[in-house]
Amino acid sequence: MKWSLVLALVAACSGASAPAQRGPSAPSSVSARITNDADGSWIDIAASGTPEQAQSVCDQLVTRMLQVNGRLARPCALGALPPVTRTSGAVLVEVEQPEPTTQIATYRPYPDRSSCDRARTQLFADDTRRREDGERARVLDLEGRIRAATDARDAACGTVAEEDARCATRKGDERTQCDRATEPKRIACRDATRRRDELDRPPAPLAPLPDRACK
Repeated sequence: MKWSLVLALVAACSGASAPAQRGPSAPSSVSARITNDADGSWIDIAASGTPEQAQSVCDQLVTRMLQVNGRLARPCALGALPPVTRTSGAVLVEVEQPEPTTQIATYRPYPDRSSCDRARTQLFADDTRRREDGERARVLDLEGRIRAATDARDAACGTVAEEDARCATRKGDERTQCDRATEPKRIACRDATRRRDELDRPPAPLAPLPDRACK
């Protein structure tokens, strides 16, 4: 092959443009709507993030909600949902945010504002009662676990101090052998103490109650 041809090929290859690099996907919002023909209510679901993430989260929420009731009026897709027009009555709007990037808004129609307000008050009372019942059950369960962990710690650590005192009176190899024999008890004591101390950590904050309003 002639050198002129080789140089021409090299020049052509060096001038070829490199493939374009794909940057990160821009944030997007995906939404869906579920309707319930029995009572006229509907649920709007929205998820944000990259297109792939938002679509996946929205699809999962729709699948979970459809297991309860309703039918899919609009599958998860980019863009805002069309407004629902009503000529009379009031709508109780309940907004929940399971994650910072997701929102579930439930709309329940009522014949008038007074009935909507009564339903809102009743739902708030029901939520408060369930939260109080759950908190009492959590406290009772924690108290039982604390008693059990305290007993386990006392049982595991009860003889460690005596064993350490006994080993302290030994010399040389006898001291080494005594310490080695006692080490499993020390480990059991430390583990039981750690498990007991973990129960003193403050509980996770309670999730906020759903935000409801009559409109």
